[in-house]
Amino acid sequence: MKLRWVFLIGLGFCLVAGAIGFGAAALFQDRNPWIPILAGLCAMLLIFVPAVAGIMITNLTFDLESSDGQRILRPFISVVVGFQLLGIVGLVFVAVAVPESIAFPIGAVVLSIVFLLGSIRFGTRLQRRIVAESEVQGAWSPWSPSVVRNKAVRVLVVFLIASVIGIGAFVGLGFAFGDETTSPLSFAVFGLSLGFLAASVACIVVVWPLMKNLRHALGKDYAAQKAIGRVVLRNKKDELSDDGRRRAAVWAAIMSVYFPFQTAQIALLFTALWLQQVWNLSSGPADEYLPFTIGMAVGIPVLLAVLLPFSIRQSRRVKRYAAAHAGLVDVADEKAPGTA
Repeated sequence: MKLRWVFLIGLGFCLVAGAIGFGAAALFQDRNPWIPILAGLCAMLLIFVPAVAGIMITNLTFDLESSDGQRILRPFISVVVGFQLLGIVGLVFVAVAVPESIAFPIGAVVLSIVFLLGSIRFGTRLQRRIVAESEVQGAWSPWSPSVVRNKAVRVLVVFLIASVIGIGAFVGLGFAFGDETTSPLSFAVFGLSLGFLAASVACIVVVWPLMKNLRHALGKDYAAQKAIGRVVLRNKKDELSDDGRRRAAVWAAIMSVYFPFQTAQIALLFTALWLQQVWNLSSGPADEYLPFTIGMAVGIPVLLAVLLPFSIRQSRRVKRYAAAHAGLVDVADEKAPGTA
């Protein structure tokens, strides 16, 4: 999958989600505060769950046509549909509370169904295509430190550009609407939140080429993949064949580069969300929304504090395994085409 499509698809979902959020705020601003909050959250759930489902299906490394693949895929789709139904139930309450705005819940539900069917279909087709391509592509060897630094610099550049654009746009809108009450600190917080969000997306994009190599390293057998994950990530003593140990070493080498970017992506995303809440607090939210904003401002750092140690621990485990089993990687793998 071309990187430009990753950018465009992600941007499309962000624009749709943003439009729905602003629509909910505009339609229900004079209502009880729980109505716009519930409408916005349910609508976001209906939009982002299909997007995440499509991405997760695309990133599955085993053969979806196998019995193991079907056994995993069907419950996964059931869980996704369950989340969709939860969002629909919430919008039903909104429609009952505000009958004159029923077009918003109906539109969100129809859009979510289209996104769900499209994401599953697109994700499965793309996953099969990438798996087929990975069968003829040599396994990847770890990026050199200079390549990793180059990728990190790209993320930093995206952060700086997005921050400057965000601050500039906010200042411009302030002058355009004659808002003289907003402090310069609010400009900086808003711009930085956009910068962190853009950098989070950039972390995903710069390591996207590793996914094909990851599929090649693991193969298509789900049972073998599960055994490799248990050995590398959980320090289990599962017996692996000689080829399994080699694949585990290659996979650990790949993940030793991938995990730090994933950890950074999580941290940047949650920082962006937290800064958005700080910006809301600095701009003086309405009293009825203040508890929700404070709850988000407090809850996001707590959630990040729970997720980061887990991600860091996984990263350390794969690095230790890769270093301890570096000799198992074939020379052909280390010099495969397309390696850094």
